[in-house]
Amino acid sequence: MIHYVKGDLLESDCDILIHGCNCFNVWGAGIARQMKLKYPEAYQADIAVTNRFGLYGKLGRFSDALGHDGKVILNLYSQYSYGRDRIHADYQAIRRGLEAIHDFIATGDVERFPTWPKVGMPRIGAGLAGGDWGIIEGIVKDIFDVNDIYIYELE
Repeated sequence: MIHYVKGDLLESDCDILIHGCNCFNVWGAGIARQMKLKYPEAYQADIAVTNRFGLYGKLGRFSDALGHDGKVILNLYSQYSYGRDRIHADYQAIRRGLEAIHDFIATGDVERFPTWPKVGMPRIGAGLAGGDWGIIEGIVKDIFDVNDIYIYELE
């Protein structure tokens, strides 16, 4: 079930933070830039997957990092490239990545999260990537139909 929250995801009480990434290790704008500044561990997890720019194989997958404050950061490769010239959001990659993330959380650390953790994310793919939130919201609802997920929007 989706819950909409006005506020800053990076300052939230969520246990797990999901954000969208491109496949070029470029975290230069939007939430990715903010994430890189607050959670350099997440950026290092992206680089650890491969420091080869433009690896298409990352699309629809994710990398994970444990933040310095104990939050789990999940880098969802939701778009291949970046820019403001066209729609870069890849709906199939978002679906595959969120399905993998859902499974990762559901079968994850039972000691740390004995119940479903508080999971937050921005409107992945609908910001700088230019995707249609109506389409993406449907994907999120399909995947997190019985589990809570919090969508953060800056005020």
